[in-house]
Amino acid sequence: MKHFSLILLLLCNAMVIIAQTSTLNRINDPIVIKGAQLGGTGGLPSDIVGFKFTNGWVQIPIQIDEMILLDIVAPYGPLAIGSPIPPSPNNPKILFYCDPNTYIGNDTDIFFDHDDELVFMAKDAGGLSDGTYPGGVNVTGCTIISITDPLGGIGYIYLFQQNGGLQQDAGQDAVSMSTNVTTVAGFPAHLTGWNAENTTITSAKYSWHFSAEWVSDEYKLTGGTNTDILDRHKSFFAPGFCQRSEDTFSQEENAYITNKDGALRVIRSYMGANSGPLTQRTHLFYEGRQDILTDLRVHEIPAIYDAFDFNSNANGMVYSDQNTLGVTVDGIPDQVGTTLTDWMQLQGAQGTVSILYRTITDVIVPTEAGFGNYYDDNAMSPNSTCTGDGEHWAAAGGSIFFPNQNVCTDPFSSGCSATYKNLQGQRIIYSDDASASSSSASTYNNQYNNQLLVAVSYCSSTASEELELLNSISVYPNPSSGFVSISGHLEQAANLTIQLFDVSGKKLTHSQIGRLSSGVFSQNIDIKELLPGTYFINLIVGGQSNWEKLVVL
Repeated sequence: MKHFSLILLLLCNAMVIIAQTSTLNRINDPIVIKGAQLGGTGGLPSDIVGFKFTNGWVQIPIQIDEMILLDIVAPYGPLAIGSPIPPSPNNPKILFYCDPNTYIGNDTDIFFDHDDELVFMAKDAGGLSDGTYPGGVNVTGCTIISITDPLGGIGYIYLFQQNGGLQQDAGQDAVSMSTNVTTVAGFPAHLTGWNAENTTITSAKYSWHFSAEWVSDEYKLTGGTNTDILDRHKSFFAPGFCQRSEDTFSQEENAYITNKDGALRVIRSYMGANSGPLTQRTHLFYEGRQDILTDLRVHEIPAIYDAFDFNSNANGMVYSDQNTLGVTVDGIPDQVGTTLTDWMQLQGAQGTVSILYRTITDVIVPTEAGFGNYYDDNAMSPNSTCTGDGEHWAAAGGSIFFPNQNVCTDPFSSGCSATYKNLQGQRIIYSDDASASSSSASTYNNQYNNQLLVAVSYCSSTASEELELLNSISVYPNPSSGFVSISGHLEQAANLTIQLFDVSGKKLTHSQIGRLSSGVFSQNIDIKELLPGTYFINLIVGGQSNWEKLVVL
């Protein structure tokens, strides 16, 4: 049987704190865990259920989204055979979310495998159990996940294999989708033509609407006036350049990848943007948050703009970003800094919108590209009137310029003058009510820069086994720039594993030391290759997670 004992959180060489309940403060943030982090294949996905312990066991909703590694042209199905990019064993392979209604199809592995994702919400975490188990589960398959916030706070959730009668969603549905994409012409893939789509995603905090693959044209905040404030989520190459836009992207070749409505998130993913047929956008809708991930895969282009253009219903809201203390949205031009910003916020009686901007790329900056902030509040003569209502009300976003026009992101483009680059734009949108703090976006930005840390441990059958196995932990020297010695005292013989994480929660190393005898132990780790910054060491001893903070000079 796998074992777990009380998890101790030790940070900054402070006193030991034993968590009794969740102290996390991340109400909108999901936790996404790959199957590989949970030990790989784990039975049928539908049999996995989640619980928290808070003065007793409470089932929480979880969601499992299966993924599959396929040829990058797979979303086009039979249409790809006659295209300039036919299927080939030599083509790049990427992971797709599965959808039986598209050409991606079902996962060929029916079990919870290494690629699949398990999702739960940080707000659903609880404390440590009292050694009992909930009803309706198999106790031998119990796993505990600890979630640590680098900014402060810790929580736990428990995973079990159910033995019948339990629903994975725990009777909850945080976000839902109404759509006709399975019946419109051209689904699941098409070469020409506009799909007159009608898709709405709804949660307790917002609603969002699509009228075509790339056309988002309605956004309402339930905690405000519940009025549509969005004209368009716009894509364009330059202000006033109408040959390419979210409209033209939707009028030519397109392929739907995923349209899935789950208990905790709706997944919507599609591919095809004019001469970038492999350019892909994925929307992940949660109860209070939407993540928009855009993978640019196109020949050399001079620039790309990505902006949310609001409408006249946003009149009177206040716009803020890292460069701007706050300007009133009124359709009259304002002076807003052009320096790249990590976030923006729009707030008023209509509600509060916080948007974080990120770009993940191996494009070299600034020699190959320049990143900038875009803002245009101009109802009379906006910078770009190619799509939408012909007005700009706080049209805000980012721009990427390629001054030498030598950046190619298409792995198949014969016109590339250099090896293709990877570039993913990320937009994280938080939906709050009108009374939200004016610093909400700044707070979300700080939290996003300090990703939650996740560690996996295992359960024990009796509370009497929950004893402190490891004490007197030392990380020396700390700070350091070379080797670090980790030492401690084991109360009894136990297996030791050492993991190293960066502040984003990414696991950098995983060293299984093996079984050690009771008494004093010492292990050295090499950190010479680490960049200066803050890291976290997780010592897993007999199923216990023990965290230490490490500063690298």
